[in-house]
Amino acid sequence: MATFNLKKHFYFLSLLALCFAMSACDVFDNTHKCTPCPEAPTIEPGITFSVVDKTTGNNLFFGSGAIYKQSQIKVYHLVNGQPDSIHLIPDTTVGDFRMNVPTVHSTDTVTMNIASLPQDVFLFKTTIRGGCCSTLIFDSVLYNGLTVYTPADRLVVVVIKK
Repeated sequence: MATFNLKKHFYFLSLLALCFAMSACDVFDNTHKCTPCPEAPTIEPGITFSVVDKTTGNNLFFGSGAIYKQSQIKVYHLVNGQPDSIHLIPDTTVGDFRMNVPTVHSTDTVTMNIASLPQDVFLFKTTIRGGCCSTLIFDSVLYNGLTVYTPADRLVVVVIKK
């Protein structure tokens, strides 16, 4: 009858545990496991918005009740504290603007100036979903501190009341 040798089993189990630990390290070391990422277009977060009078609801830039010219709205993306202009895409048929923001940080700040009105601030929030091939995820847009857009609102026009 064989006798149980604790010392022999201890070394065997220790060696087995060491092998598992070394192979597990390979799983977490993505530098050797990643394959080339497929090319994908960069998705810049953006919103479509209209600016209306807070009491009448009239569009301030389009239509017969417009009191501002499209040239009187200026938007700037703050990149490391420096303003960089953003091109607004007006849609005269429905009376709104489209603004896309090239992301630099996880929260990108955009200021909006309309004629002599007080400056407004948009915050575009994004995150990066990681792994070997990370992707940019658009979280939300805040306007003067209030959430006005999330990805679930993809087709919604943000209405800004001034």
